[in-house]
Amino acid sequence: MDKCWQDHARQMSMIRNIFLFLDRTYVFQISMLSSIWDMGLELFKSYIIRDQNVQSRTIDGILLLIEKERNGEMIDRCLIQRLLSMLSDLQIYQVSFENKFLEETNRFYAAEGRKLVQKKEIPGCLYHIKNLLEEEVDRVRAYLSLNTQKLLIAIVEKQLLGEHLSAVLQKGLSYLLDENRVEDLSVLYQLFSRVEFGVQVLLQHWIDYIKCVSKQKQGKWKAEGEALYRAGSTCAT
Repeated sequence: MDKCWQDHARQMSMIRNIFLFLDRTYVFQISMLSSIWDMGLELFKSYIIRDQNVQSRTIDGILLLIEKERNGEMIDRCLIQRLLSMLSDLQIYQVSFENKFLEETNRFYAAEGRKLVQKKEIPGCLYHIKNLLEEEVDRVRAYLSLNTQKLLIAIVEKQLLGEHLSAVLQKGLSYLLDENRVEDLSVLYQLFSRVEFGVQVLLQHWIDYIKCVSKQKQGKWKAEGEALYRAGSTCAT
């Protein structure tokens, strides 16, 4: 498909250059006529891309490459960029690609989120989520449309974090607080502030932690006081 599109674009550029005067005068004066380039796009869309078999193979191929990259494999980013640029030029990026891409993203990160919570301790979990979010932003810069970024990041945040807020905190918030892991706590807050109800859930767990620590301290102080009292009573007798 990439070679087919590149050949078409090169040939249309050649035809447009040959009929440049016609394209800029006669066609320009008649509003009902499309430019030579726009007519070429419409023909390519009608006779090639609208073929369901061709379109499905193209989109599925792009999605497969993106999934491979998410799994750590090296791919040809320039190829994806050219194909997605083609879909944008043909004005079918959103309908043909974006919707399916977001569905696949939701599926991929739902599984990744479950695996992450089960296997990683909280510091590793936090930094892994942070890295995955940065990778998706880089993916937008490399070959996706900028208009896709907001929807994409919202899905990643929801599946990696929003669906597992309490589970993430239960895995080690107490440890981070006990060990005074300020940098890790900062990352935790930054991530939780990005998702709906994240700060509220974090606050509730923080309150529960303070109550728990306070009870432990009170019990310790009470035990120490009773021990001192008994010691004093023994000395007095």
